[in-house]
Amino acid sequence: MPASLDSPQRALPWMRGSMRAVGGLMLVVCGLCCGEDDSPVYPEIPAPRVLSVPGEYANLALAIEAARSRDTVVVAPGTYTGPGNRALDFEGKEIGFRSAGGPAATILDCEGMGRAFHLRSGESRATVIEGFQIRRGSTGEDGGPGGGARFDVCSPTVRDCWFVSCSAQYGGAVFCDGAAPRFERCEFRGNRTTELDGGALYVNRGHAELADCL
Repeated sequence: MPASLDSPQRALPWMRGSMRAVGGLMLVVCGLCCGEDDSPVYPEIPAPRVLSVPGEYANLALAIEAARSRDTVVVAPGTYTGPGNRALDFEGKEIGFRSAGGPAATILDCEGMGRAFHLRSGESRATVIEGFQIRRGSTGEDGGPGGGARFDVCSPTVRDCWFVSCSAQYGGAVFCDGAAPRFERCEFRGNRTTELDGGALYVNRGHAELADCL
């Protein structure tokens, strides 16, 4: 006959086993209901900063190196020359790079010794170059395309910039490879090529948007 609940000697082992099972279930339920908060913790996003040249940084390259995405580099009026003020690479950062005085007063003079910008790390339209005169950018007689700027596999916004007297094999002022930049209110003056076409702009495997440009 099965054990009777009136018989403590036979019922006790069965009851102990049941209590262990029930106790285990209760522990699981308590763990689900009363455990620590498992909601994800997101890292705090730093607030955007404004970095100034030459107030805080001696040249443009140092300011760009110090900048984080969402920061803005503001450049005071003047003529900027030398190695720290050309061949500028944003390294994928989505920053604003703006002059305080516009292209007539803020000149990146490459002195025929290279280009002003070379962006090649997937920069988006949120990366903005605004208010500069890029002058005398050059890659030499056979130094490649893009005398003033070269954009590879990126899509920055270039606004209110003048490209003046730049030269290259092709893409005298700007060369784009697999890129989709947007140019707004930009001017291309007196640029030339030494071998192929595109005195102002040469686009390869991509497209460019131009709005109100000369």
